[in-house]
Amino acid sequence: MRLVIPLAATLTMLAVAVVPAVAESTGLVVNDSDSTYFTYPSGTWGTTTDRPAKYNGDDHFTNAAGARAQLRFTGTQVILKGATAPHHGTATVTIDAGAPTTVSQQSALRQDNVPFFTSPVLPAGPHTVTITVTAPTFSLDSAELIGTPLPALPRITALGDNIQRNGQDWWFTGYNSAVWSGDCGRDDEKMTSAQVDAWFAGMRHDGHGAVRLFFFEGWDIAALDAAVTSARRHNVYLTITLDDAIAGCGETSKTPEWFGSPQERDAYRQHMVNLLERYRGETAIAWFEYFNEPGGDNTWRQVRDFYNAMGDIASGVDPDRLFSAGTLSPQAVGGEANYRALSGSRGVDIASVHEFDADAVISAHYDAAKANSVGKPLVVGEFGMSANATGEGCARSFAARAEQVSEKLDAYIEDSAGAFGWAWQPGGQPDACEMGNLDADTASQTHFRAASR
Repeated sequence: MRLVIPLAATLTMLAVAVVPAVAESTGLVVNDSDSTYFTYPSGTWGTTTDRPAKYNGDDHFTNAAGARAQLRFTGTQVILKGATAPHHGTATVTIDAGAPTTVSQQSALRQDNVPFFTSPVLPAGPHTVTITVTAPTFSLDSAELIGTPLPALPRITALGDNIQRNGQDWWFTGYNSAVWSGDCGRDDEKMTSAQVDAWFAGMRHDGHGAVRLFFFEGWDIAALDAAVTSARRHNVYLTITLDDAIAGCGETSKTPEWFGSPQERDAYRQHMVNLLERYRGETAIAWFEYFNEPGGDNTWRQVRDFYNAMGDIASGVDPDRLFSAGTLSPQAVGGEANYRALSGSRGVDIASVHEFDADAVISAHYDAAKANSVGKPLVVGEFGMSANATGEGCARSFAARAEQVSEKLDAYIEDSAGAFGWAWQPGGQPDACEMGNLDADTASQTHFRAASR
């Protein structure tokens, strides 16, 4: 398994007090550049960007002794994280009017976003943390705030052909994963909740990061609970695909016989209703998706009618919840007229297209999907290109794929709401030529974090 939680370096701790450690990530994580929490009142602080191992790809650093940074939060405990390296130095950390604690970021090896200070448990309430550099270089990357309520994310809504967040037009970049919950995939691909949290920690945290997760009937609901909490902690939005129309992850093909089975429809309805009731009003879930890639030429009418019926049920449980069609392309449902009719279902809020036109900036199917999305927002639910680290024996290297990822993201977030790359699924090897190795492709990750309108 290549996706691991960063381990703290061996630090030279000069404080006389021993402070307790927190076993796992449980609090609100805030980035060093979030001015709601962090300020840099004295000294010269620079920023490092486009570093995948850093939280949100960036950190603040200073080479000036006496430089100060402050963190203001409400809660009961704080963990400060930064880079450690052989040439890094020391600082004092003071909480409110307490005595200073001396900490060090010196280590034998360089590591990013590792804890260098964990406070004792504090009285619940507002606190001010002051970091004063005593021997540069010193780095601040993120802080985990224990006892701070996780705020609700701004709500995602649809207005005409735009997706909005808090009433403003919204765009996103992000990834797909079928293996994130441990219910699907090879044993070496399956992820734990801690690994999912580490994945979200490595994404963008500016409100434009999103992931599309498969979650089918009977899967581990505790894993989904943890993913929702992690999404709120890291300001990442989720879309949840409820079933697979093409028989992936143990599901059955959505044939005419499936749609004609009362037992299959009832099982699906109960699965959908269970999740709608459990997450009613949860703003970290941007939308649900009925199926992954539904509808052939002989089933698109049944899919449309199914979406109408399930949309009516969903509206009675969680009226504000959005749903996406999950469709592959107009061609995959028998043509533009069929795609238009399916996207026009009253149960569909967001139209969908998937594309694997690797060498085209914009898919050959995109314009037809856009023209037939009946005035609703269009999202690129999947796009992917095979690559390996060097390009040897493969169509492209990670570096070449990163350039194509950048071009596609720029085009899609300019013309639509955004796009999900295929796929994040640990366990492969960087020399394997595949689409599902974005977790190892740090060059592409940089563009997923940095792309913007």
